[in-house]
Amino acid sequence: MRRMLSRIGGLIVHPEQTVSILVHERPGLGEALLFILLFSLSRWISVVLASKHLLYYVVGFLPIKGILDFAFNIVAPMALFGGIISDLLLWVVISVGSYVILRAIGKITGGLEEGLSLIGYSWIGSVFIVVPSILVPFLPIAGMVAMLLGAAIGLIWGAYIASLALSKVYGVSFATALIAIVLTGLVLMAIFTLPLALQFLIFPWRFLIPWWST
Repeated sequence: MRRMLSRIGGLIVHPEQTVSILVHERPGLGEALLFILLFSLSRWISVVLASKHLLYYVVGFLPIKGILDFAFNIVAPMALFGGIISDLLLWVVISVGSYVILRAIGKITGGLEEGLSLIGYSWIGSVFIVVPSILVPFLPIAGMVAMLLGAAIGLIWGAYIASLALSKVYGVSFATALIAIVLTGLVLMAIFTLPLALQFLIFPWRFLIPWWST
């Protein structure tokens, strides 16, 4: 537990030194998986609870509290489970995608498992979402804005940690590692948005007709 707390603090305060220690110690997939589960669960719990507080703040004056509570009890577990699964899949896809791109660019020194274990620590960026969520029960609007800003900062910080880790474990430059991660992210975005974009280009009128009239 003490080592985990040391890693968390180090990845925020002294990221380069901490990543160098991780590369040297080679902690393995088990610790990386635990790290991801911890921060994924913390982030999604924060998002779900913050959304609940914001929803109650916006429509709390309506006599539908019972309905909201019932819907929340159904949606919340699904959101938590789906969020954690998506994070685990994202971990694997980013690791494999970055590894393939770096192998295609040139010779690298490490293997896929090493990169996979170290990229897991980039989930430290979730801290920037979890901490501002404390404000939401007291200042719902300001708290959600802070969470959105924290999400942007966390994404940048996570990419920084991941690029730093890959550059050290694979023996490539930081810029090259960052390019590999960004390209993997762009490919993922294209995979998810391309079907919708094609549907809009082929059947644009479907987006102009309300769904309830079809």
